[in-house]
Amino acid sequence: MSWIPVTQLDVCRSGVRLTEEETVRCCAWWAARLALDHWAIDIQIARGYALGSSYGDIHHTLKSQRATIRVLDPNDLVPSVDPIDMEKTVVHELLHLHLASVAAWLQARACSDIEDAVCLEQPIERLACVLVAMRRSSRDPAVRMSWDAPEEDAP
Repeated sequence: MSWIPVTQLDVCRSGVRLTEEETVRCCAWWAARLALDHWAIDIQIARGYALGSSYGDIHHTLKSQRATIRVLDPNDLVPSVDPIDMEKTVVHELLHLHLASVAAWLQARACSDIEDAVCLEQPIERLACVLVAMRRSSRDPAVRMSWDAPEEDAP
């Protein structure tokens, strides 16, 4: 087993921008690997005014297992100021589905936004970064994506 260098874990700064078609494929690929096949997931590219200060969000219904993910349109950002990693955002939002029952439990107990951020957002963000970094560092062609940078030829 090889370790992923810490520098590769900070995929949030890589600035990966996806087309709408790539975003849909990315969501389907990750949903399958995260064992979320039983969820009906719709994904959309959303304008900044619809998302506020967020790179993405998710609205879901736990009972019907339906979800809509919105990912920020990269055209609403200045890349040098606000890098966006759309793949990491998709994974982050998908991870919320695994913790949907925990979120409902926190909400039922009237937890504050700060408690929500500590209990859910921080670990979800870190897990999303780790999962995407692991996929990107893999040499397995089955996990390479069309939007990945071409692999450098080995000497």
